[in-house]
Amino acid sequence: MQVADLPRPPVEGLGTDARAAAALLHRAMLELRSVRYADRTDHVPVLGLCRAFSGAGRAVLAAGSRRGGRRREAAFRGLIRTWTDGAGPARIDVPRPPTGTPSQAVLVMASWTAAHTTYGVEHPARARLQLALPPGTEEAPAAAWRLRTVDCAGPEVFRLRTAAFRGPGPLVRSGQPAGAGGLDLHEGALHVVAGDGWSPPLD
Repeated sequence: MQVADLPRPPVEGLGTDARAAAALLHRAMLELRSVRYADRTDHVPVLGLCRAFSGAGRAVLAAGSRRGGRRREAAFRGLIRTWTDGAGPARIDVPRPPTGTPSQAVLVMASWTAAHTTYGVEHPARARLQLALPPGTEEAPAAAWRLRTVDCAGPEVFRLRTAAFRGPGPLVRSGQPAGAGGLDLHEGALHVVAGDGWSPPLD
């Protein structure tokens, strides 16, 4: 049966469970859209949400097309259970903090903002990196890589060549884990020295 073959949902107002299902789906959509902001990317369990809400459009149409208010509400309650069970802690790929600086990484995004003054307020230069990091050593070999977004204020050195984006490469960290130090990827294609360390720390 195609989506077009489903009967049109009734036009009367939504019931309590239908509204709850709509709110849950809306929240999941907002979470997924928030990954366009670099500081949110590594906080959203994208794979888990995509798995849990796969086929949601067809499921909503099917539930809303049930005849009788009680049957519709029961169908939406079932949808809510399916979505919440599928997006539960056991199914969501929650980002885990790295266990020590990994030996390789993939550069996903790099940005640098010069020091500037806005409305009389001075803002220091800033650098932001988004790295895909391999699973920690304690995880299964088939575990997914994870995204990590880190910032530093007043970078002392920021060098970037396009070769830094060529996929997995050797990542070298120098200096103190929570203090001044540098990051080097692809043998100098990306080289950043942060005098005040990274936020959050990469380690």
